[in-house]
Amino acid sequence: MRDTLNISFTVGIPTYLGGANLVRTVKTIRASEGVGPFRFLVCVDGRPLTADVESELQSLGVEVLYSEQRGGQIARIKQMVTTATTDVIVLTQDDVLFTPRALAEIISMFKRTQSLTMVGANIQPIPATTFFESVVEVGVRMTHAIGERWRNGDNYLMASGRCMAFRTAAIRSWDLPTTVINSDAYQYFVNKFFGGTFAYAKNAVVYNKSPLKVKEHLRQSRRFFVSKSELNHYFKKDLSTEYAPPKNLLIRSLGRELLYHPISTASYLTIELVSKLGQKKRATEMTNMWEPDVSTKR
Repeated sequence: MRDTLNISFTVGIPTYLGGANLVRTVKTIRASEGVGPFRFLVCVDGRPLTADVESELQSLGVEVLYSEQRGGQIARIKQMVTTATTDVIVLTQDDVLFTPRALAEIISMFKRTQSLTMVGANIQPIPATTFFESVVEVGVRMTHAIGERWRNGDNYLMASGRCMAFRTAAIRSWDLPTTVINSDAYQYFVNKFFGGTFAYAKNAVVYNKSPLKVKEHLRQSRRFFVSKSELNHYFKKDLSTEYAPPKNLLIRSLGRELLYHPISTASYLTIELVSKLGQKKRATEMTNMWEPDVSTKR
């Protein structure tokens, strides 16, 4: 078992519709193995938790922070970063499930490499129970097949806000605009452009439920659609190269999905094609405010 006790860390969860799903997430994190005591924050974005949920969180050693007005996910992340006094802060979401060794794997990476400033966990879907979930999983598998092999995992595809960790001093020094839509990619690139280093923690497995509704999936898709143009604006540079994985990886991953999951893959490609129609117009209406995937919180 790795010794991770000499790295202090905080776990933080921003939430808007936290309920029983949030409690489940916290319990899996509290069941982590191979780590010592850590501070646990839940930051609520303008909508109070129920008394039962807040009481259960407090019994699990969670500090609940409130904001009277909605500010979006980045605003709540900034609130927790300001509060944290530890070496590392692990940021996750309220509808994921941690495997027992996930936290230990993340923290051990910071321990081994002092220059490391950001770590992305291995986000895997909870096995599908519906056909639509199996369709969404096609995209997830393709993303991982490409992302893990592209620059050894050092790319924006492996930086998922479902679980990312940072040196607290590093993230505190960055300008994190609350208006950004694709905050996951923004944090990856601001880390890179400010001289930080990123590592993908393949052994730090965290599960999340795929959306059960087409509308929710399309909303996520639109965030990726606007990402490059949005971040070109924020960083005042052309990120085309950063958003263009090697074509051989794309072709190989798509071919594998067509071979082993032909029906789901054909459905996935159809949904993606349809979603592109009129997407540019709908994307201009997007904001940084949460529109949570309710189906993932059941």
